[in-house]
Amino acid sequence: MVAVLLQLLSLTQGQTLFGGLCPDKCHCSLDERGRMEVACTQGRLLEIPTIRMSPSTEVIRITPPPNQPNHLAIGRFFKQFKKLEELHIVRNFVYYYL
Repeated sequence: MVAVLLQLLSLTQGQTLFGGLCPDKCHCSLDERGRMEVACTQGRLLEIPTIRMSPSTEVIRITPPPNQPNHLAIGRFFKQFKKLEELHIVRNFVYYYL
């Protein structure tokens, strides 16, 4: 019961902190340094769901399970994240476009 309440509290705080913006396939929270972090750990993504990410996001992690890599196109859309300090893209097939 306590664990469920803590999860609900964390979810509510994350939604408030991120202005209600958090991609459905990701988890949004504060990292160990208190920065706004979006972690997408689901595999087989075909795009990074940046439309539902807060522009104040400071850390983005795209890390699928080892046996479910993502196939992602990377472009200029990261420019919208003016506070972005870290971008982790691990175990993904990445394509770049202008």
